[in-house]
Amino acid sequence: MIGEKLEEARKRKGISIREAADATKIRGEYLMAMENNSMDINLPTIYIRGFLKNYARFLNLDENKILTDFDARQLGRSNFSAERDTLGRMEVPPVLDEEEEFEGEPEEAESEEPESSFKAKHSPFDESKKPPRGLINKATSRKQLERISANKDLYIKAGLLVGGTVSLIVILVLLIRVIIGGDSAADETAADTARETRTEAPARYEPIVLRATDTVTVIVEQTIDRERLYSGTLEAGQPLSLERQGPVSIRFTNGSALTIERGDEQFRPNQSGVGRTVID
Repeated sequence: MIGEKLEEARKRKGISIREAADATKIRGEYLMAMENNSMDINLPTIYIRGFLKNYARFLNLDENKILTDFDARQLGRSNFSAERDTLGRMEVPPVLDEEEEFEGEPEEAESEEPESSFKAKHSPFDESKKPPRGLINKATSRKQLERISANKDLYIKAGLLVGGTVSLIVILVLLIRVIIGGDSAADETAADTARETRTEAPARYEPIVLRATDTVTVIVEQTIDRERLYSGTLEAGQPLSLERQGPVSIRFTNGSALTIERGDEQFRPNQSGVGRTVID
């Protein structure tokens, strides 16, 4: 018996039920029930098999042999219960009246019952215990609806996330275009002004001198032909003299550290940080 094997193995190890329960994390009352061959624990069979497997492994027994004995025991009990239920449900055929007994041929009266009907009537499984088909369909439909609803919410969230990302990208692209377009428009306006001035009367432009009181990076371009006259970094106290042909556009990283000289004039850009100015 399974119980005797478990009890003998535990005693060979010289431990008590309490010590075994602490080691296996299985309640002591379950261990005692298994050692007493009382497997009618109020738990699903899968839990009982798991307890038996862990307990047998702890006692250094063949866990597969223990589980095989347990399954055989459960199968035997199931067959016994099925036979008992079948015997309890056997039906006694009704007694026929004298007139009914002599109607028709004997062969017709003793016709065999169809095999499917016999199996349905004498099956050890009680069909009345099965859940109604309608309940199964309703439960399945409810699960399907819940799954569809969860997937729908997930799709909506994913769609909102993708839509928000696309909108953000579009806004950034528009902002970049506006910034670049503004600079290009300003440059074109300055170039148009220079062309008009040059057309009206040829003008001589004095060179300009850039002086830095701190480190500043500058880019100087002629607006008339977009020729870059200088691109680099000026150190503090370093002058930069540039010959120019028409107005020039000056971009800088630190307007407060830059001084521009044109003839006798000397001035600073309007922006203190990063900015741009045009010198006629």
